[in-house]
Amino acid sequence: MMAPAATSPASSGKTGDFDVATLFVADKAAQNEAALALTSAAKKEGVEFFASIQFTDAIVKALTDKKSPAVREAACSAISTVCENGGAALLEPYVVSSAANSPFPVLLETFADKVASVKDAAVAAVKAIVQSMNPWATFVILPALLEQIKTAGKWQIKAGCLDVLQQLITSAPDQMGRATPDLIPVLAGAVWDTKSDVKKAAKVTLEKATALVQNKDIGNSSLPSSNVFSTQLKRSQRPSSCSPQPHSFQKLPPLQSPSSLLYLSEVSMSDPPLPRERLPSLPTTCPN
Repeated sequence: MMAPAATSPASSGKTGDFDVATLFVADKAAQNEAALALTSAAKKEGVEFFASIQFTDAIVKALTDKKSPAVREAACSAISTVCENGGAALLEPYVVSSAANSPFPVLLETFADKVASVKDAAVAAVKAIVQSMNPWATFVILPALLEQIKTAGKWQIKAGCLDVLQQLITSAPDQMGRATPDLIPVLAGAVWDTKSDVKKAAKVTLEKATALVQNKDIGNSSLPSSNVFSTQLKRSQRPSSCSPQPHSFQKLPPLQSPSSLLYLSEVSMSDPPLPRERLPSLPTTCPN
């Protein structure tokens, strides 16, 4: 039997009497009504309201309900509804986190849900959170995003997280500019992902990220573009058809910060060529 929509909790004025289960009923109209009632109650009772009804635990449990796609979708929709109806600031302390088994990382995992409507609802929920949160909360959710880009086993999660980074570059450019030293190594790795969708998203994100940063040591001139950076990455890897010996090439040092990019481009363009006797012999068919 379908649970009734939550209309009374918002008007009762008693903290903690909201029935969270009404957010996950089968009927979408009833879901939306319950989410609006939740938002209204939170505005009246204050930020502690979500803790009093154990909202975080209920949302995570619903998002990880393997048996019911409808419940997973409803959990995502509830977050979107609250954020889009003036409750974002009250909800933020409960959903903005990179801690394991908290709502935000679980939403990122839902990017790979097999049910398209659930996946779309998760993307919409994350978008709603990012658009409405305090820009300084960027540093709170970045660890979860970067970790998924590095380690997620499903390409949909990686591509989705890269899209979120692009959204953050637009909504919180100052904060993302400060985070560039952490972003660049992760994006550099994603450029070489085996899935073309991830590669494309990583390249676009890399271009946008490098455009944020300017090197203060040399005035207002920009750091090398992502094209220069990509070129250096390509030079660090020889085509497999050449099959050189391991000792034939010296690996480039790891990039630790945006200034490393500038240094790398300067070295590649200004260093004199090696003496002929030091040059490794390569097959004549090896591309440049």
